[in-house]
Amino acid sequence: MTDSDFSVTPCTGGLGAFVSGIDLSVPLDDSRFNALYAAWLEYCVLIFRDQSLTPATQLVLARRFGTSMEKLEFIPAHPDYEDVQVISTNPDWKPQLFIDWHTDVSWKEVPTLGAILYCLERPEGAGDTLWANMCAVYDALSEPMQKFLEGLTGVHDGLFGREASMIASMGAKAFQAAREAYPLVEHPLVAVHPETGRHVLYVNPLFLSHIKELGREESDALLSCFYKLSEQPEFQCRLQWEPGTVALFDNCSTIHKVVNDFWPRERTMHRIAINAENRPQGV
Repeated sequence: MTDSDFSVTPCTGGLGAFVSGIDLSVPLDDSRFNALYAAWLEYCVLIFRDQSLTPATQLVLARRFGTSMEKLEFIPAHPDYEDVQVISTNPDWKPQLFIDWHTDVSWKEVPTLGAILYCLERPEGAGDTLWANMCAVYDALSEPMQKFLEGLTGVHDGLFGREASMIASMGAKAFQAAREAYPLVEHPLVAVHPETGRHVLYVNPLFLSHIKELGREESDALLSCFYKLSEQPEFQCRLQWEPGTVALFDNCSTIHKVVNDFWPRERTMHRIAINAENRPQGV
């Protein structure tokens, strides 16, 4: 795919594309924005090398795609720009090493539309990010399974899998306060992408607790099957970061994870999440 100002080259058959010939620090005119937006919907993840963004210019770019998400208390914000989240690891701060595949904030009533990540520092040969295309995963299911899943409900939980450790570390009363702050949220198991209309298998192992209409063993078995399918390389792309790399990804149609192979080396990103207008809609 080419445009008068930039070119788009797929990086895998499953999703993802490299975009060259564009300077993201310069505000996008309507022609370039519309072409870029169309490419984003087609490839789900757009990767730009050799960019130079300040927090201010990254915000201008993000707000072309929608409003920026408010600050999350568990991700530090830039001191001068509270909508710019600073994701940083260093020898003095050890990350949670086993962060699983996930959709960002699927535990919210209205999860985010997408996000823009800008790499400032990365350990050489480590700290990659992977994405999986959950539209393609849905398409790979048999027609009877697709029909079975329509109308089912996923229960999402921001504290999923951490209840026991949180109670042990903070006490039952404090955990109950956290539970009230982060209530369970329901979304359709098969969602319709708000722009493309494609069906999305809206599951992720970090935040999806269970399928509401099934027994726990049935739910666990079915979800395990879906997660195993999404881990096939045909549905994935993998980005090796360099300073100055920007990734724009669609949070509606993908799940992602960081390869945690770098601590105690330093890795710093500026992240801006883009709000969605509506909560996920079912088939």
